Amino acid sequence: MLDPIEVQFRVPEAETMNAIDLLQADHQKAKSILSQLSESTERATKKRAELLDKLEMEISIHTKLEE
Repeated sequence: MLDPIEVQFRVPEAETMNAIDLLQADHQKAKSILSQLSESTERATKKRAELLDKLEMEISIHTKLEE
C-alpha cells in the first residue's frame, strides 16, 4: 500500500488546490470507491480488496488534510 503522505504531495504545482477543494475532491473519490464496491460481486474478492485498500488510503489522506 502507498504511504498516504507520499501520495498527498504528488499533486503537480500547476494544479495546486486549496484545502477545501482537496477535501471535496476526496469526498468524491470516496463516493466513487464506495459505489464501485457496492456494484461489485462477493466473488470479486481481489477487486474488493483493492478497492478497500484504496479507500483506506484516501481516508488516511483526508484525515491528514483535516488536521
